[in-house]
Amino acid sequence: HMPTVHDNNFSQTGLYIRQALRHEAVHVAQSCNNGEALEPSNHKKKLHLYKLDALNKSTLISGNIEKEHEAYWMQTKPKLVINALKKYCFGK
Repeated sequence: HMPTVHDNNFSQTGLYIRQALRHEAVHVAQSCNNGEALEPSNHKKKLHLYKLDALNKSTLISGNIEKEHEAYWMQTKPKLVINALKKYCFGK
């Protein structure tokens, strides 16, 4: 059957897609910030256990644990991501 909004798999997939888009949007904001992390303290904030494994794998690819940690931390915080894009990519 076609997935619906009420289908648990469908809503889980939507959640993962939104988080992935926000994660990548953080990297866009970082790029607009001269390739640097947005806030130095973000990489010290705690991540859920399931994100730590993903963080380690992403860091192997990107080589920058601070920026990856920030992206994983922010990916569940849509308002922070939007504000970062506005601040770093679209001016103040």
